[in-house]
Amino acid sequence: MIDWLNDNSGAVQAVSAVVLALTLMAVTYYAKQTRKEAEATERMAGGVLRPVILQWLENPQPVEEGRAIRLTVDYQNIGSGPAVNIEWTVRGADREWWTLPQRVGMGVRELQGRLIVRITPQTGDLAVVARYEDVSGAQWESILRLVERDGELVNGETRIRRLTDDGE
Repeated sequence: MIDWLNDNSGAVQAVSAVVLALTLMAVTYYAKQTRKEAEATERMAGGVLRPVILQWLENPQPVEEGRAIRLTVDYQNIGSGPAVNIEWTVRGADREWWTLPQRVGMGVRELQGRLIVRITPQTGDLAVVARYEDVSGAQWESILRLVERDGELVNGETRIRRLTDDGE
């Protein structure tokens, strides 16, 4: 048997190369299939595990130009998935007052309490913006518009929007 292998070493090398090539093709095929399945699972998780941070002003805040106010905003994740890397910003018509990376993560239906900041608005209208990510890395934004009515800041509209599809 050894003599036959030695006499036909070229054929043995050719058969080994073919087996190696077939093995490499099979491993590559299964790796691509596994990657497709992982991407599909991530897309499904992103669609099902969607965080939605709802914000609201519990009580109207009196506003006088040039006078500091204590802005108290309640917030809650009412979505079906956790929010991570959350950052709040309070914005006015003329500038951005305050930015604070508040939390690493927030669970589903978890009431987080209050966001409290002292600001001196130049104009009455403000926006409280929460930027956050879902589990797939997609970025989201929750914007609470606060409008001035009869000398008080009150709840305006709330908008939730997706900023990116894949976190990039």
